[in-house]
Amino acid sequence: MVVMISASFNLFQTGLEIINIIKLLRLYSENLGDPFNSISNYGWNNLLRTELLPLSFTKDKMQWIPNYLHHLIGGGMLYTAMKEWYKEHNFPLPWLFSSVTVMGQYLFNEVMETGPHEGYSVDEVVDIYIFDLGGIILFRFDSINEFFSKTLNLSDWSLQSYVTKWEGKCRTVFFN
Repeated sequence: MVVMISASFNLFQTGLEIINIIKLLRLYSENLGDPFNSISNYGWNNLLRTELLPLSFTKDKMQWIPNYLHHLIGGGMLYTAMKEWYKEHNFPLPWLFSSVTVMGQYLFNEVMETGPHEGYSVDEVVDIYIFDLGGIILFRFDSINEFFSKTLNLSDWSLQSYVTKWEGKCRTVFFN
């Protein structure tokens, strides 16, 4: 539960203060429910150049960076950490509990991230269907986990939350 709340609500510190959850869920489910329509509206070429492949290098067209670093690698690392936690606490099928926990966090995070945007969006389609699921699948391999944990010494501080003394705002290390 801490994973879902901390990782999802970190978006509030970006200025998204008041949200209409019902509206966001509707927009979100429309985009995930009909991903090919969302992609067609965005354009397949745009999708490849800005979301999937490192082919664009201007600030407004480099969504592929957080897709690979945050969703694929970071999400895979979170999946592994949760799987190890569930295993350590003797849950049956720790990989399944971890997958459900992490995907729940991803889905909640994407709902919060959608914001007041109206219409089709490929952001959540690419994040959920390609990079978030891809991270779970990729990090199911021991060799991948070993490479990132031992060779690169990958660590996660993003869930470390704190309250600012003067403003009284909740923040997470992820954005600071």
